[in-house]
Amino acid sequence: MNQSKRLVFYLMLNVLLSACTILTVLWIWDRPGKPLQNLLTGEPVPAATEPAGSAPGAIEPTPTTGLSLKPENYPTGLIVISNIIGAGSAADEKVTIERRGAGQLSMSGWKLEDTNGNVFVFPDLTLYENGAIIIHTGAGMNTVIDLYWNETQSVWQEGETATLLDPLGNIQVTYRIP
Repeated sequence: MNQSKRLVFYLMLNVLLSACTILTVLWIWDRPGKPLQNLLTGEPVPAATEPAGSAPGAIEPTPTTGLSLKPENYPTGLIVISNIIGAGSAADEKVTIERRGAGQLSMSGWKLEDTNGNVFVFPDLTLYENGAIIIHTGAGMNTVIDLYWNETQSVWQEGETATLLDPLGNIQVTYRIP
């Protein structure tokens, strides 16, 4: 009987130490304004490109803390249309948009337009530093990195220009499909 009490004691001690370790790691990971540092070099560790722990099919809500940009202050070069592939086939068309600036950028109310008047309005989501999202012309379920236009006909054609507009209607970037 004495041995089983010792076993329970060590198990409880293990649970307590594990919980303390996890809480310490989470506290270090989530410190506001203080970047993590490599223990060997002392250099800052790069930020993650997408939020962890997102449920499949969910759009990450716009955080209320951290760096965010107001539409009237968007510096150029922070967001780009890096590629449009599969032009002419609704099932294959994909537009890749990349974040190339520091911090995070709320995409709520942004619009992606073609020269024929087709418009995709972004839902409430955040594009993180060095992150990317893909807008599919066809049908599907939105996730943190894939958005679906749910169109049955193709939107993009060779030689056409794609335009990304901020919520105020200012052109932030254009891309000519090769």
